[in-house]
Amino acid sequence: MMPGNKMPIAIGERLVEVVNRISHREGKVLALMNEYSVTLPQVLILKRLETEGDLTLSKIAENFKMSLSSVSQMIDRLHFQGFVERRENPGDRRQKIVRATPKSRILLKRFHRARAEEYAMGISKLTPGLLSDLDRILKRMIDEWEKIL
Repeated sequence: MMPGNKMPIAIGERLVEVVNRISHREGKVLALMNEYSVTLPQVLILKRLETEGDLTLSKIAENFKMSLSSVSQMIDRLHFQGFVERRENPGDRRQKIVRATPKSRILLKRFHRARAEEYAMGISKLTPGLLSDLDRILKRMIDEWEKIL
């Protein structure tokens, strides 16, 4: 075992290695990004809108550590493509509130499915015992996150 705060870093490094070995093996996610003409930051914004609901442009910029002008350009493009709706903030008409559309939810479901398939392909050659252990650990992690988040 590693002392104190070095353990999360070591585990983080292992997780990076695992994800690198199982991500984008077949290019399904990248193909979807190309098909829908979206970038990774745009997908992450859509995911945040899906989980948190309506957000202002300034809140999105703050969450992603991006400039307001960059976020505004991305939202303009997502709006043009039909992935988000914009409206004025009733409390402050200078602000815009952004909401994900049903079209974005369809895209995000397709992304989720493609990622799951790529990850499944990436771990498919592991032994049944190791897959069982991995499944059990992942379930425990998710259960614990549910309690603390």
